[in-house]
Amino acid sequence: MDIFMGFIAAFGFNYAPRYWSQCAGQLVAVGDNQALFSLLGDFYGGDARTVFGLPELRGRAPIGYGQSPGLPNFPIGLKYGNIENTLDLTQLPPHTHIATVTGGGGGTATGTLQATIANGNHDVPQAGDMLATSFKVRGDTMMNYASADKRGTDFVDLAGLTIQGGGGGTPSVTNSSTGQGQDFSIMQPILAINYCIVMQGLYPSHN
Repeated sequence: MDIFMGFIAAFGFNYAPRYWSQCAGQLVAVGDNQALFSLLGDFYGGDARTVFGLPELRGRAPIGYGQSPGLPNFPIGLKYGNIENTLDLTQLPPHTHIATVTGGGGGTATGTLQATIANGNHDVPQAGDMLATSFKVRGDTMMNYASADKRGTDFVDLAGLTIQGGGGGTPSVTNSSTGQGQDFSIMQPILAINYCIVMQGLYPSHN
């Protein structure tokens, strides 16, 4: 054949022509293919003593070997990559989940309720105020709180009052679960064809 051995070509039919072999990663004998072995060595597998491997291009896309500026190094014969992938925690985009809080605040607390039957003089509670008799002034404004100077015979101090739900308890937070962790395809659109390599041909000399 007047074509270099080790040359790889793509064919539209599904078998290897005479003096060619499909690039299917198969192992061949060194003794029967010494010239080709001197070119391929163990780049594509084998023990480099009795057998060596041919390139495996079934389901794989070839790329140029070596290292381009800014890219990783790809040694000749390297097999790399998957057709599917699963994201791990470090690869997920930042996001939040809906959380449900249960429990907590359901205990009891003991305190003192201070109140007076006097009319209130504040519509918004201020420091030291107590509950008072609602007193309506100027329109619909209701004075529900009395200042400390309203203390007197009308003052009531209910010490030891128990307030249900006013404290204590340990809340439990449950984040909603989502996702199934399934693999997803990262394969580009493809067309499967028949890659073959020349087993017998001209020996390529160095340039």
